[in-house]
Amino acid sequence: MTIETRPDDVVAEVVQERVRQIQRQLDSLRSDVDHTATLFPKNAKSAGVAPEGHIHGPQGMVGAGGLVHFDYVVDANWTGPAGTTVQLGTGSETVIYATLTGAIAAIQTANVDATLRINKGTYSEQVALSSSFSASLHVVGEGSEVVRWKATGNSQTIFDVQSGVTEYVSISGIWFDNGTFTGCKGLNADAADVFLKECRFTTGGSSSSTGGEIGSGANSVMVSDCIFGD
Repeated sequence: MTIETRPDDVVAEVVQERVRQIQRQLDSLRSDVDHTATLFPKNAKSAGVAPEGHIHGPQGMVGAGGLVHFDYVVDANWTGPAGTTVQLGTGSETVIYATLTGAIAAIQTANVDATLRINKGTYSEQVALSSSFSASLHVVGEGSEVVRWKATGNSQTIFDVQSGVTEYVSISGIWFDNGTFTGCKGLNADAADVFLKECRFTTGGSSSSTGGEIGSGANSVMVSDCIFGD
């Protein structure tokens, strides 16, 4: 058996070349992310005003099927008409709302599979997805550090996915905050299949509030990388 040995300077050059390759890959990835950012509206103030093209985190991903599309976007800074349709750089369209109530109502009415993007902001609303909804829903927050969905009083359920919703519901990147109120639930999920990922549930220290509750109607529940606490 022959063992090849290399001088230290040759080994160092091989390592440096590998570092350069990795750097080129990172540069390419950053370029892809920057390009993706220009395809999605963020913090546009009104209809007829060009979207800023600025994001706090990637709002689209590139995969085998191409760019992931969001059917609806909620942005707390949007001041244009509710339900404004905007054409993205990809040629597809998204519908923008300033409130979760408006977006979920539209999704409920359409009753087809949908993806909902929630941009950075604080949303003081209680929203229900009623049993008449028979499609799947993917709710994607910009991140639990920046998307805060909060209670405004006692005995509230922040997001109520009611019994009878028969399809898959996934929720990620959201902070459900019960504040200091009592008898509150961050989430009640009675859908057929529920997936929670990278969410945060806080009770404000009140022992009579629960961060998240999975109703008995759920056939299967998967919880990944979520935080439950005060």
